[in-house]
Amino acid sequence: MKIEMSGAYCTNFRVFRINDIDADVDDFGISEDSEPWNAPEYGCGNRQFLPYEDPSENVLEKYHITYYEWIIICERLCDELSCGRCALCQ
Repeated sequence: MKIEMSGAYCTNFRVFRINDIDADVDDFGISEDSEPWNAPEYGCGNRQFLPYEDPSENVLEKYHITYYEWIIICERLCDELSCGRCALCQ
């Protein structure tokens, strides 16, 4: 499996490819602010990437990956797209 991730910002990447296929973060989970009450005026209280429990039917086929590889990708997305409390939107 070949993964390219670069230019992480809040909820996405400038480049996100899996096996040379342009990838969509939304195929793997969602990004949300789990503590909006703790946020600065323009930012997030606790921005986290939350992977889906299981892939949708076509995601494994779309990127030519296994279920195990899907889990690895989700873990990487959690690491790269979970930034906690920030004021990046200013």
